[in-house]
Formats: sequence, C-alpha cells, structure tokens
Amino acid sequence: MLKEAAKSSPTNAAKITSAMGSILSQAGRNQEAIAVYKELLERYPNDEDIFRTAHSNMSIVYVNMGDYAKGEAELEILLARTPEEAGVNNDLGYLYADQGKNLEKAESMIRKAVEQEPDNFAYLDSLGWVLFKRGKVKEAVEPLEKAIKVQIETMATDATVYEHLGDVYFQLQQIEKAREAWKSAEKVASKATPVDKRLSEIRKKLDSLEKLKSLPTPSSGNTP
Repeated sequence: MLKEAAKSSPTNAAKITSAMGSILSQAGRNQEAIAVYKELLERYPNDEDIFRTAHSNMSIVYVNMGDYAKGEAELEILLARTPEEAGVNNDLGYLYADQGKNLEKAESMIRKAVEQEPDNFAYLDSLGWVLFKRGKVKEAVEPLEKAIKVQIETMATDATVYEHLGDVYFQLQQIEKAREAWKSAEKVASKATPVDKRLSEIRKKLDSLEKLKSLPTPSSGNTP
C-alpha cells in the first residue's frame, strides 16, 4: 500500500518511503529497511530532513541487529554534520554509555542535549544512565526520577527509564524501591506492541529479588 501511495503521490514519496522503512524495521525485516533508507539517501542527496532521518533510523536498525559499530557510525556521520544538535548528541552519547565506552565524552554529549531540552525524559534517562555507568550512582537518581515524572506527566510509555532507575536503586541497596521500579518496567514492557525485547531481562531481575527474599536473614541485636 505504501509503495503504491509513493507512486501516486510523488510530492510525498520521501515521507511515505521513510514510513515504509520504519514499518519494515518494526517487523524485523532489517536488511530491507536499510535498503529503503539507503535508496532515500541516493534519491534525495540534498534533503537535510531525509539525511537525518535515514542515518538516525539506520543506526536504530543496526543496533537492533546487534551491530553497534555500524550503529555508531551512522550517528557519527550526523554528529559531524550537526555537532550541536541535541538529539544526535543524546543518541550517540547513550549508545556509548550503554556499551560502557567513551563515558566521559558520552556524559559531556548528553549534558549538552539536556541543557537544550531540560524536560526531555529520554535525555534525562540518558544522563542518569551515563552517570550510573561512570560509578556516580547517587547522582544518577535525580535525573532518572525526574525522567519518570516527566514521562508520567506527558503520558509517555517507556520501560527503559523504570528499569534504569531500578538498577540504580538496587546498586544503592534500596531493594524495595528497586522492586517497585522493575515492576513498573515489567508492566510497561508487557503492554508494548510489539512486546518490549527487554521484558525477559526485567523479569529475571524481579526473580532475583524474590530469591533474595528466601535467603536466611542475618542475626541482629544480642542474638548470635
């Protein structure tokens, strides 16, 4: 249907074709999605919106395929073109942070994004996550809690923020808070369409807390 729509509406062909790439990606047809975005770049070499959309979306596809090097490369192309752009700084900084690499640079890039959009919950999540990865665990709490507050206010749904906050609470040994955050992450992930691929990992974390509850508690007071 989209192919036919692109043919019948040449003026909207670029947007329609881009939408087709997104649908192919969501369906797991990654190589086809990449081919669509590469074709867009060839057909519209001077269109800045196409340039950004194609490279950004190809980065997502490559990361979903587990090819982080190619995912980074696509974002680095964008960063070279627009070094101050908030979204690019956030996306590449998060990708670095998630892999535990270039962490100082990643924090600097993400902070640049947050400065431009201080109430963007995705950017706040990235900041909390890079701080966590850098071992600044207590500092990570504030941006992540704010990210969830903004997410609730804007009626957005993203399990990642809850999972990250649960990880931080767990590292701080605030077990009940970690449990509640991971439960929220599980609820959001299970309702996603398609189901969030992180769901199984979130449930493993919750299961690990249940096992902790079954362990003998240490003695206290004067009892040996």
